Amino acid sequence: MLLGGYLGYLSALVELDEQKFLQQVEEATDKARLEKQLARTKSILDARSRAYIRRSQEFIRQKQLQLSQEGIPSQPQEQERVIEEIHTTLSTIDPAPLEVQERQELQSLKEEQQDLTFFQDEVEVIEQILAREVDQEEVNVLLASDQPRRRISDALRQLLLLLDKQKQLSQERQRARDGYEYWQQNPQDSPRGILISVNNKDGVGRELNPLHTTQITTALSIMPQGFDQRLKSLYIVYGDSKMRRGMSGVGVVFMKGEELDFFRVLIHEFGHIYDLHREVAEGEKSPFYDGPYRLFVKDPSVTYYSYSWKSNAERSAGSDAFASTYGMSDPFEDFAEAFALYILQGETFLDWKESDPVLAQKYDFLHQVFRGRTFKSSKRFLTQPYDVTMLAVDYDYLLEIGG
Repeated sequence: MLLGGYLGYLSALVELDEQKFLQQVEEATDKARLEKQLARTKSILDARSRAYIRRSQEFIRQKQLQLSQEGIPSQPQEQERVIEEIHTTLSTIDPAPLEVQERQELQSLKEEQQDLTFFQDEVEVIEQILAREVDQEEVNVLLASDQPRRRISDALRQLLLLLDKQKQLSQERQRARDGYEYWQQNPQDSPRGILISVNNKDGVGRELNPLHTTQITTALSIMPQGFDQRLKSLYIVYGDSKMRRGMSGVGVVFMKGEELDFFRVLIHEFGHIYDLHREVAEGEKSPFYDGPYRLFVKDPSVTYYSYSWKSNAERSAGSDAFASTYGMSDPFEDFAEAFALYILQGETFLDWKESDPVLAQKYDFLHQVFRGRTFKSSKRFLTQPYDVTMLAVDYDYLLEIGG
């Protein structure tokens, strides 16, 4: 799990009493307590990993899917590898056609896998802190921090982060504060002239989350040339439980403020923005429609759609070359999911390109859109996910190249 994105989301979403947080950090610097916590966490991790693997393998067998390894390994490293493969396999399962009980079990397994990552991170961080001398000045910085944490593992991780990346984080936070203050005072002059509005469901304005400031700035900075002219407005809405994670139209994006995967969903929606901008307004008409508007053959997006689609509702015979299962919904989701995969898991997409000529066409199309710019992957995935926004993302890397 990557430090920047993981901690950023927690700092934005988790509330914790300040005195309790300070006490946790003081405890985190005590070697004897750390060693005791390490042994306890390893024991819990082993027990829960075994239970998770057993349940998941049974569920996957029921769905008639394949895993490279059956049974429960005894070594933590092997358990972690098997859990990662299980997680990847579960992400390919579309919950829509499942029975209610099956959907509940699938959701429960995904939540348990997330809990396991907390324990894996805790083991990793405690071992790293025990292997080095803690600088008390850095600890004092942490004690003075106003960023809350949910559990001791988060405090430990923040301690390491301050030791290793204090200067970088300071610059990032200052950039977020500067952008936040400027946007609040000059909403008409948001980055690149884009109107950014933050409201509750009832229309009452509220402050922009500084974390979203950084994420929006980063996302805009890695967009292809000409994107500035395509996006006009970005609305962030809070308090609407029925709202989808993100929605887009020509030049406008709506984002759910409480969305945990805000950055990844934003990249997907930006894919729609790039796609929906119509560059051709005359000539021969294609079989593709955007609402009542019929697209022209020479529109670059029509070239992309034609790789896998005959029309909005009809895929080409035998075509299953998509970035995700969700991308098979229609040509527009096909484009947005591939656009997100190109940025968030670029090397995974490059691997897939070698195995399928249609995926190669889609990769090459986006490679041209980005004028040859490519992106790295935090991990490489072998199987198609249900949704690209579920895949791991290297936030630190994207923040670095976007800054």
